Amino acid sequence: TQADALAGGVTPGDTPGFPVTLSVSGSYRFASNLLVSTAVNGIEVTAPEVTIDLKGFRMAGSGVGLYGTIGFVRALTIVNGTIRGFTQDAIYSGGNDLTVDHMRIVDNPNTRDFGAAITAAATSTIRNSNISRNAQSGIVCLKYCLVEKNIVSDNSLYGVFFIDAGGILLGSTISHNTVFGIVGSAPGISSHRS
Repeated sequence: TQADALAGGVTPGDTPGFPVTLSVSGSYRFASNLLVSTAVNGIEVTAPEVTIDLKGFRMAGSGVGLYGTIGFVRALTIVNGTIRGFTQDAIYSGGNDLTVDHMRIVDNPNTRDFGAAITAAATSTIRNSNISRNAQSGIVCLKYCLVEKNIVSDNSLYGVFFIDAGGILLGSTISHNTVFGIVGSAPGISSHRS
């Protein structure tokens, strides 16, 4: 809850206020909306194999929060809610095997050069989500990513950007992204406006 975030102690090493630090592997569930109203990250994940279930709640960055959720660990999973209003990436995963499912990642005024609503490392899966109206790209994903059954629209740079060895895009609506809808830097991937 917001009260738990402000009190601290969610996991060992979590200090009062934001960011909430998740330093123990396991599952965490929201029980209220979270509001980040200063220039800090919302959630920092320092343990591998963490699942964050927003349970239909919202984490809002108030147009000043930095990263919504950031981690450099493997197997981070984020599901079932909304992240909006962050000035850096809503979700930034530097570790492999990120999973994002049933999320709304919308209206993030991202000011990071070549940032994205979701930045994912290798072998990540992003599905069943709405990634729209963000100020940089919608999804930036390293090699071997699966992007499936998403709406990716009205982002100010690219819709989906596959880097390195690319990925698979299935059954998604990619529309009205400013530069390209789908772009890749790997051989054999062409760019498409949408």
